[in-house]
Amino acid sequence: EHRPSESFAEEFTSLFLDEDRAPGAVERAKLAAQILPEISCEEVSQVAELYDFKRNVCVKIATPLMSVRSPAYTCWSLFQACRQLALPRPKLDLPDEEEVAAMLRSVAAGNLENWPVDEDDVDTRLQNMFQSCAQSRLKPTTKAIVAREVRASGVPKPSRNAKGGDEAQAAPLGEELILQNGLRLFLKDTDLFDDEIILKGRRWGGLSEHQESGLMSGGVSAEAQVASMSAMMLGICGLAVESLQECLEGKRVDPSPPAMEAYFTNLDLSSSPADLEDLLTLLSLLFLKPVQAGGPGSTSRLSLVKLGLLAWRLAEDRDPQSQFQTRVQKAVTSNHPYTWKPSLWRILRLNFQKAAEAFNERTSQPCEWTFTIVGRLPPREKLVPLLEQYLGSIPNGGGPSGDNRRPDDLALREAVKPLDIHFPETSIQDDVYIRMIDPKGSTVLSFPLVLKAVARVGDSASCEEELRELMRLQLLVRCLETRLVEVLRFQRGQVYGVHVGSDLGMSPPQMGVARKGTLSVSFECDPAESDELVQATRSELQRLRDGSAAFTADNTSAATEQEKREFEEMVNTNNWWATIILDLYFSRGYAANSEIGTVVSLWWRVREEVNTNFTADFAAEMLREVLPETGRSVVVAMRPKGGSVASSSNQSEGES
Repeated sequence: EHRPSESFAEEFTSLFLDEDRAPGAVERAKLAAQILPEISCEEVSQVAELYDFKRNVCVKIATPLMSVRSPAYTCWSLFQACRQLALPRPKLDLPDEEEVAAMLRSVAAGNLENWPVDEDDVDTRLQNMFQSCAQSRLKPTTKAIVAREVRASGVPKPSRNAKGGDEAQAAPLGEELILQNGLRLFLKDTDLFDDEIILKGRRWGGLSEHQESGLMSGGVSAEAQVASMSAMMLGICGLAVESLQECLEGKRVDPSPPAMEAYFTNLDLSSSPADLEDLLTLLSLLFLKPVQAGGPGSTSRLSLVKLGLLAWRLAEDRDPQSQFQTRVQKAVTSNHPYTWKPSLWRILRLNFQKAAEAFNERTSQPCEWTFTIVGRLPPREKLVPLLEQYLGSIPNGGGPSGDNRRPDDLALREAVKPLDIHFPETSIQDDVYIRMIDPKGSTVLSFPLVLKAVARVGDSASCEEELRELMRLQLLVRCLETRLVEVLRFQRGQVYGVHVGSDLGMSPPQMGVARKGTLSVSFECDPAESDELVQATRSELQRLRDGSAAFTADNTSAATEQEKREFEEMVNTNNWWATIILDLYFSRGYAANSEIGTVVSLWWRVREEVNTNFTADFAAEMLREVLPETGRSVVVAMRPKGGSVASSSNQSEGES
């Protein structure tokens, strides 16, 4: 069995506490195959007759009132009244007990119509949809495939039977395919899990391409932010949500629509080996069948989407932690429009046609996508024809006669619109006062982060140096977290835990531009002790800089050992391999080298070198470079509103 350990733990817990049987997955499958075919429709009907709605029934009917205490319902009622040119209803008329009983009796006495027969065969619905796109597809041909074996020296082959230290130098890393439409695939067959295939995809371009400007708008387009959600509600792959669920009933296929981030559009799918063809069919239909904003039933669906977005937005305004995180983002980005959330008015004015267009644009150019497929793959002679049939036949934006050549990766990277986000020029301390029942304080201390090494086009040495600095930064973050936990928790006893992290996600992806971001220290504490703990954190950082309390060999060895243990766990999962290979395809090292095997080998070698040679002196030197004594900082603390906690910093209020 290769199930997660949590399922084993739950099964054994029920065995010992509830004396429930624990036969295991194999025996359960045998029992299901034996018993389920023997259950008749009459037996199911007999069980249904036990549910008697004439007695022992509790019926609950509720409706919100129009008031400031239910703003979502109030705003929605006013909006619907304006659309229908009618007066808003303060409340719905609720039936009394006799009327409810009469409703139940009328339902029980009514004739129940049989469930309508499907207009088509559910099992062949996906294939029929795919065949209906024959005119718009490219003709599959294996002659147009560019395939090559990828090798990465020093990178071991992942295997559940591999022993520690086995390098498997002769084993290839995988195989790279360029299909006739320019779509790039990386295939890696593993035996880590017998019943799992992970498929991940990515292309350049994301939310940074959808920034608005104007007096009544700003930030990222609301249509782009909700494009994936609205596409799911309207129906992806040319199927309504209910129809898609019927097609996937009983199958291990997890379809998710593409999601836009700052500079990328990502796709994350998975299936069992037996359902791989269904997964590829869905992926093909995702590109071949654009999302339509109109159509029967779309108005009610879109109304539900708007209502859900309004409820989500209002809930965020009432959530203390969400308010706090919003203020942190506002402070560390100098209130950049990219971090702005859509207003209630902007949500009410959502144009779902534009949202559908934003989604369809992301799935219109397969030549700009890269997919990694990792897991228990079928034999190559069976897999490659499937890939060419379902993925290689997807036309690019110009249709079957359009240009299907794959664009240059460096050109796609350079074409991305960067976000001009800057850390504040002066230090800021901001308190967020929020109403709360039990006093609770959260504090974030952030510093600007700029890497010294810069990767340049055609310069592999600069890419290697930047990669080395990134990995040293990860170990430095671990060392800082360990030291601050010792000081703030074990020595002072004022916090339960401290988290230290770095964020370089908003750094422009262009080559020759220094990576920049933030390094943050966060902890939860008594609000009255927040200022004291911030000062203690600053003091400890200063002691680490000047050497009066320098990093020790125990600190660095603990950081490297923790990283080693986590890496040993991750390297034995298909998800990690699919993610790391996809990340390296979009790394600066690949932009300079264009050979994925060399880039993976470089990443593996640099990681081992950094972990082996990382010392206390390296950590101290890097800390002085990353956090100079005269550096700027941002401190944001959450405090209870109306309490007795005092602070000399600027006050700004928020309510929940």
